[in-house]
Amino acid sequence: MDGSCLSLIVPISRDASNQYVSKLIHTYQSITNVEVIFVAHKSRNVDPFRLVVNDAWQDVYEAHVIGAKKATRTCMLFLDLNQHITVPTLQQFLQPLMDNSADVVLNNMDYEFQKKHRHIPSTIFPQITNAFIHRSDLKIDQIMFVPYGLSKKAIDTIGIDTLSNPVEAHVKLVQQGYVLSHQLPIRNIFQLQNQVWDRKDDRRRIDNFLRAYTQRYPPNSRSRFSDGERRLDVLDAVIQGYEPTIRKNDHANPLSQLSIIIPAQNEQARMKAVIEECMRLAPLEIIVVVNGSNDQTAVHAYDAGATVIQFPEKLGLDTGRAIGAHFATGEILLFVDGDFVISMEDLQPFVEAVERGVDVAVNDLNASLKQHWPLHLVTACKYAINLACDRADLGVGSTVAVPHALSRKSIEKVGVQSLANPVLAYVKLLVTNCVVENVHHVEVDKINRFRPHTHYANQKGSLAPTTSVIVGDHLEAMIYLGNLQKKGEKKNEL
Repeated sequence: MDGSCLSLIVPISRDASNQYVSKLIHTYQSITNVEVIFVAHKSRNVDPFRLVVNDAWQDVYEAHVIGAKKATRTCMLFLDLNQHITVPTLQQFLQPLMDNSADVVLNNMDYEFQKKHRHIPSTIFPQITNAFIHRSDLKIDQIMFVPYGLSKKAIDTIGIDTLSNPVEAHVKLVQQGYVLSHQLPIRNIFQLQNQVWDRKDDRRRIDNFLRAYTQRYPPNSRSRFSDGERRLDVLDAVIQGYEPTIRKNDHANPLSQLSIIIPAQNEQARMKAVIEECMRLAPLEIIVVVNGSNDQTAVHAYDAGATVIQFPEKLGLDTGRAIGAHFATGEILLFVDGDFVISMEDLQPFVEAVERGVDVAVNDLNASLKQHWPLHLVTACKYAINLACDRADLGVGSTVAVPHALSRKSIEKVGVQSLANPVLAYVKLLVTNCVVENVHHVEVDKINRFRPHTHYANQKGSLAPTTSVIVGDHLEAMIYLGNLQKKGEKKNEL
């Protein structure tokens, strides 16, 4: 193998075994003209290769920056000292970089992505990050996993110092159109969770992802993800005093503090049954926000005892929730959907949780963490949000799914407008010290009305429309968290 265009960069930690150093030297001496740069904390015998001694670096990515600044060749490969890669395998791995068919070569981590194991941040965050940059085809492959190779041209474009946060570097490389190859797996000696993602460093690693999102996206960005055709202009007008068509129903229980909010569009077939179950809770009011319907949904809702707020136009996803909350008068707000029936027995635990002091009572869907490998993208996004907010105990708890219930005081903390993006509202509720609990399991995936035009992707390689909205909501919420982090305002001084 001719290494005349190649620099190998290898960090050596303070406690690294001399055996690993000797083995790597012995292996790569056979590569003609290769430049090998060891970045170490102390002097070592690495003849005939270069040794850069720097006592300041704290993690391998800082060492990668130090080594890259010393490299002189047109291609750079970043290695872990503990990975013994044979020269033929190394040549195969680097071939796309050496023949200029790619600017970046990544370790193919499919064997970890598909593995049935406890879901950990080192698989969750790369998965959602690749989705955020519209490269779900990469699965979890990123330059945070060694080995990886870069052309000097690519490094110069994104800036060598960017390598200290490999997430930001990875996002930059994709956004700037560099060609990435990820065909060959190089299996790590140690398990992923031990070698790459030390549990003690979870917070720092997660912060790297948040920092990358805020560096690469402006506030409120959704990239190219759908916003669900949300009519935020209508929501703003209602909050400013616009009065839509309202038919108030007198079927109220004045002794209750419960308001039930149901957005609905063309749901006349199910409306009566949905409301009948809600009525069994003896609420103060049931508010059905009918929008864009061309059937008798509004009539059926009113006849069943609900107050109907009606809009001729479609309001888009979640806008009806926010409008219903604006008009609600109870101290407890329970949110359900109009397209499937949930029994009173399954709704009552959410109401009771708020009555005993919980601010945000969400559907416990954590069984999905044990049933599916790899995680569906939506599930991964929900889990990542809770990890980023230091609430791993919530698993995939979220206000994306119904049923969920909120206290009046929690809504007043975050503003009713926030409810139009349920993920952003959820994050704001978490970071403002609201009491959030997974309360009760309702298997909504099995009873939810299936809509092919929203639940299936329009074309191969794209996301289903509903998935696109939820992923965009999570990106917006992650950027919000990252900006709180930058300002030093994030919960627990993250």
